[in-house]
Amino acid sequence: MMNFLRGIASQTTSIFTTGNKAAAEVSAKGTEAGRSISKTPEGNAETAAKKLDQAKQKQPLRQDKEVKSTKMEVHAQSPNVKNTDKKTDSRAKAFFKKLINAFRSKSRSSQDVQTTHVETPSSSSGSPKDATVHFGNLVNQGKTDEAASFLLQIDQNAALKLLKGAGADVGKALARQVTHSENKEVAMALSKKMLEEEINSCTAAPTLFRNISTGAGFISEIQAQLIPTGNKQDIQNIAQLASLEVSYLEPPKENEVTPTITSENQTAILKSTEEAVKILEKASKSIPKDLQEINQTIYEAVKAKFGETDAGKQIVGGNFLLRFANPLIVANPNTTPTQRKNAMVIAKGLQNLANEVKFGNKEAHFNFINGFLANPATAASREQILNNLLGR
Repeated sequence: MMNFLRGIASQTTSIFTTGNKAAAEVSAKGTEAGRSISKTPEGNAETAAKKLDQAKQKQPLRQDKEVKSTKMEVHAQSPNVKNTDKKTDSRAKAFFKKLINAFRSKSRSSQDVQTTHVETPSSSSGSPKDATVHFGNLVNQGKTDEAASFLLQIDQNAALKLLKGAGADVGKALARQVTHSENKEVAMALSKKMLEEEINSCTAAPTLFRNISTGAGFISEIQAQLIPTGNKQDIQNIAQLASLEVSYLEPPKENEVTPTITSENQTAILKSTEEAVKILEKASKSIPKDLQEINQTIYEAVKAKFGETDAGKQIVGGNFLLRFANPLIVANPNTTPTQRKNAMVIAKGLQNLANEVKFGNKEAHFNFINGFLANPATAASREQILNNLLGR
């Protein structure tokens, strides 16, 4: 732009310079005519005067022609000069238009930061549609921790709608927010509400948290995050109570469909299961307060929904075994394949103990465990475990 303007200035100076030269030439010729008069004899004075008048009349016309010729020459040398004013004006307008657009764009970006904070973890307001899209994009990209963090920044009711049907992975991410986020209180409040809503939407207590729901994922992860490592190790070692080499379950006999368990193996199973209950009772004494608070929320919500005190305890105890203890037991990496299968038998007995359910016809080969489950000492241990989980 500056080079262009400098070119225009140079050409304009050239025009004025040419004009000045023409004027100087006229003046010089007039002077010369005057001198010729002074040198002319008196007899020729009249003739000289006429020549002077003619020179004066002709010179301005010549000056105009020379100036005009100079302008044409300049235009011929630079065809763009003709529209210089228009082009300069056009470029100036374009330049200022860009400045205005840049300013508007910057202002718009600033407004976006304020009005679309719902899409970033920094505000509690915003468009529900934007929140849904942003949350969905994060989940689809596998950024569940970011998605859970985002939920803590928007209205709780909006967050609860997004959590409904979000799935176990989002539930796990929310649990991590409870244990690691700076907004722990917000995360805890949202988690409790989410669990209450999932319970209220359920039609039968036994089916609660038995699938890959948001609540199921949350319960699994919150226990894994909060229960001390030492207790985890003790629970995992329950698997090593099982026999290393002798399988508890023998293939079905002829004309039978269920496995056979010898009396010797039955005794081994009962002994291992009894020892496992003692380990669980000891581990439950170190349940953190936050987990007890969450268990209490579940217990109260189940009781309010189904009107049964026992149902609440069954859900809390069942969650502890199904979502935490039993997975540790059957996945112990330091066991042989046979021992791992035997550990699954022990886990079955523990799960039925927590759910207060006896073995029936479907698994009749385990009916011998029912006596142990109904034993007063076993029932007392179960009650103590539940009280520890609830913080009572």
